[in-house]
Amino acid sequence: MGSVYGTAGGSLEQASTASWAANERVAQIGAAGERSLARVLEAWAVRPDGPDVFHDVTVPNGHGANIDHVVVGSSEVLLIDAKAWRPAFYWTYGGVTRRGFEAFPFGDKRTLPNALAAYSKLLERRGAPMPFSVPLVVTVPSNTHPKSAPVFAYRPIDARARTLESLARFPQLVLPNGQAPHPTAAVFATLTR
Repeated sequence: MGSVYGTAGGSLEQASTASWAANERVAQIGAAGERSLARVLEAWAVRPDGPDVFHDVTVPNGHGANIDHVVVGSSEVLLIDAKAWRPAFYWTYGGVTRRGFEAFPFGDKRTLPNALAAYSKLLERRGAPMPFSVPLVVTVPSNTHPKSAPVFAYRPIDARARTLESLARFPQLVLPNGQAPHPTAAVFATLTR
């Protein structure tokens, strides 16, 4: 059985700590989305062969950036960012993501690939190298709509996209299994808020 570390949405509880948020309400919606995803991940962790789950993990030298969730199994690490985007058609063409027909730069951020590189270097330096699977962007329902924004045409940079509903229905297709190696778990525990 895996362990759970940190508080999902913890860094978004106050709008002042969420520099990207337009206001406190937007930060609260984001925090609620992170908690929704956390429930799915924690249910996966408590199984007999469950991985460790870390919430609100600081990116080393990431200038205050964090990754919403890190899942560490026996043989791989998965980085996950939750996105509580409003319902719309998100699609990527020519490396540019759009919401409807307007450019949507939030869909093309490089947070996940940059974090993967930073975590990989840190694990190597600490003597706990471990392979990473392709990171995951998960859209979660916002408080204005009961379903997650569809992502079938969205192609994040160096990541995969899923909805919360599809992840909850088929976690075995995406999430790591098995107990995390202690040295790797210890490194992520030091970065968890």
